[in-house]
Amino acid sequence: MEVVRVENVVQRTPHTNVAGLPGAGGQAGSGSRAKLVNGKDGQNASVFIYIKDPNTGSLAGPYSSAYRLEVVDFDIIDGNEDGILEFGEQITLRNIRVKNVGSSSRILI
Repeated sequence: MEVVRVENVVQRTPHTNVAGLPGAGGQAGSGSRAKLVNGKDGQNASVFIYIKDPNTGSLAGPYSSAYRLEVVDFDIIDGNEDGILEFGEQITLRNIRVKNVGSSSRILI
């Protein structure tokens, strides 16, 4: 914008430019030259599930494979409880609700 002052009177003259045409696209990237190798095997491990009765505090289990659990809901509590999950921050999972969708569903979870 051009501003001109003549005898204590300010004149403003706006200037605009019409947008130009879009430019050409860039070149396509090249493929990876990295040599891919298989990772090392991890240690053997087992997972056992214990179910805590919320009323009595007693534990049922361990269950290794007779139950197929599906996570229904859970609460995530971040380390400083500000509601923002930040890289490297520890979290706590609370109020984990699971549903037994396996063939041995005689125990309510």
